[in-house]
Amino acid sequence: MKEIKKDKAVKQVTDLYQNFTISKDKKIGYADITYRVKADKVKESSKEKSIK
Repeated sequence: MKEIKKDKAVKQVTDLYQNFTISKDKKIGYADITYRVKADKVKESSKEKSIK
């Protein structure tokens, strides 16, 4: 999640722990990512950071 937050295209990322959207073993989590640009303008490199 730290890498995603560093991306200049990202405006906001929800906290996995605060929203309880992480598995018990902490291997899988779900976060909402809000970008500063419209969806069709988000670069592929930004999208790839979100699926790691």
